Amino acid sequence: MSEVRPGYKQTEVGVIPEDWEAPSLGELFAFKNGLNKAKKYFGYGTPIINYMDVYKKPGLFCQDIYGRVSVNRAELDSYAVKKGDVFFTRTSETVEEVGIASVMLDELPDAVFSGFILRARSKDLRIVDQYKKYCFSSIMVRKQIIAKSTYTTRALTNGRVLSLVALPLPPTLAEQTAITEVLSDTDALIHGLDQLITKKRNIKQAAMQELLTGKRRLKGFGGSETGIQIGYKQNEAGVIPEDWISAEVSMLGQLKGGGTPSMAIKDYWENGVIPWVSSGDVKTQYIFSTTKMITEEAVKKSSTNLL
Repeated sequence: MSEVRPGYKQTEVGVIPEDWEAPSLGELFAFKNGLNKAKKYFGYGTPIINYMDVYKKPGLFCQDIYGRVSVNRAELDSYAVKKGDVFFTRTSETVEEVGIASVMLDELPDAVFSGFILRARSKDLRIVDQYKKYCFSSIMVRKQIIAKSTYTTRALTNGRVLSLVALPLPPTLAEQTAITEVLSDTDALIHGLDQLITKKRNIKQAAMQELLTGKRRLKGFGGSETGIQIGYKQNEAGVIPEDWISAEVSMLGQLKGGGTPSMAIKDYWENGVIPWVSSGDVKTQYIFSTTKMITEEAVKKSSTNLL
């Protein structure tokens, strides 16, 4: 074991500062399952926090909640939402996505939460609300949540399991607030960069649209000095250069659907030698790569036999 540097201590969750604590979530929060109702009750009525609301954002505001459900007074009281409540996803197709957390940062009157998520309500004032936005995403906490979850056809967690997870916690609200401010500034920087990337991607997409449809031709390939081709024709693919042809995708190669091995069988995903491309690899890049490796047994027992 490596030596712990001065001012730090070794705990069950790892090395943390000497004056920090590592309480269990059960010490800090009371957990409750969410509301389950028939489909006919959804689409109108009171606001309801749903799975995707929690999954998409670590911090929730009133404008983020679009779901509606019809409830009676007893249900409204039992599944109420308060500012500072933390919500965890109960289930997921992959182990990496179980127990994702999000905190309610607004007052949302007469709101409830879905049965696909868990509510964690603070027992005291030991954690500031903004700190809750980040603390459940740390590697220390995520490793525990994943390790303690159960696996059947899907990854599952519950309030009893989450209560056992230890949380590294600064001793003062002032330090928690200072950490939050640094992370919030980083969020703002990332948001600005994301906007710039989006702008550049749109410029690239426009260039692709012009170049790959022949609307703009390069010099030396039928294009003028300005790169604009003057001879076009209209066909089922749209407006293309007169000397181009259009072809169906099926003429260019064989089309075949994929298949997914069971996420619940851990052995399928360990010590594999066969690369596996998921939809996430494809939709994020025009040229994609994957680091996922599965076994031959996984391929044979995928939802669609790939052999």
